[in-house]
Amino acid sequence: MALIFEADRVTFDGHCAIDEAEALLAWVRDADTRGLHPLFDLSKSTHVHTALVQLVMRATGRVSTPETGLLSLCLRSVQARGSIEGK
Repeated sequence: MALIFEADRVTFDGHCAIDEAEALLAWVRDADTRGLHPLFDLSKSTHVHTALVQLVMRATGRVSTPETGLLSLCLRSVQARGSIEGK
């Protein structure tokens, strides 16, 4: 699995495909129910399907972005506008 789920954090590792979306949605809903402000750690990701990115952006939590690449630029731009919170 490319997503590693912990109580208050999910780590995206390597290639994160669409087949991870259902599990991520369930985890996000559970975190919301428990009132968590989780960390979405994308720093180790090499590819993240847009459905997963949309779930991260919809969630209430902090985001750790990859160091380089298009995903990093996009997420940092969204963070700068205040739509998502940085790590």
